[in-house]
Amino acid sequence: MRLKTAVTKFGQIYLPSKVRKVLGLDTTKELEYIANRKTILLLPKGLSAEDALKSIDIIRQDLENEKSDLANTLQVAEIKK
Repeated sequence: MRLKTAVTKFGQIYLPSKVRKVLGLDTTKELEYIANRKTILLLPKGLSAEDALKSIDIIRQDLENEKSDLANTLQVAEIKK
């Protein structure tokens, strides 16, 4: 699931209700994040390293499929020219 959000002037981000529902988040749940210079990974607090890595692998596969789908779309567009 790829969604966009913005950072407010207070440093807050909005998580749509669809995302909160899928993750089982409410105002009583805490999140953790891991950040480097290019990426922020937002995780439910207490998620095991093993489960986090499984989730990252699924995201990687989704991104590869997205990249492949874009390449196929561009090829079809070239053929139609």
